[in-house]
Amino acid sequence: MRLSVRLALAVVLCLALGGFGVHYAVSYDDRWPYPTENTLADDYGDHIGEETLVFGRVTAIDTAADELTLEAEADDGTRLEFVADDVPTDGGQPAVQEGGFVQVYGTLEPDGEITTSETVVVNPNARSETYKLGVSAIALLAGVGYFLVHWRPTLTGWEVRRG
Repeated sequence: MRLSVRLALAVVLCLALGGFGVHYAVSYDDRWPYPTENTLADDYGDHIGEETLVFGRVTAIDTAADELTLEAEADDGTRLEFVADDVPTDGGQPAVQEGGFVQVYGTLEPDGEITTSETVVVNPNARSETYKLGVSAIALLAGVGYFLVHWRPTLTGWEVRRG
């Protein structure tokens, strides 16, 4: 196959892939089965009694009442406060701390309460995300370093040769 045909085919495939990505991004909210934070910020009362999935930062934990207060944010900056009736535990202690990030699935009740079916800890504390990004950056640098030790890009063309 000639180089021009391969390049044209690569361009067409890249454009198709980009089109799929744009379509997915544009239609994402229409396929999401739960009310989003934006929808709840606009008309909370219309969604009472519906199942919801809320992502938010933990602002308070009451282990005696087995309640977790979390704060979610809409795209326009509106902050929503929810109270979930399920504190995830690990060995009898809360599995999340204030500042941690959780996702709560349950039924939406009046006054920001959620009758929880499940609470999943995404980041147990505020430092978890920094740790995850740091470990990922170190792994990326190690991978690039390993590649450059064993392979060398050439200055004369679009190729990489074994070191």
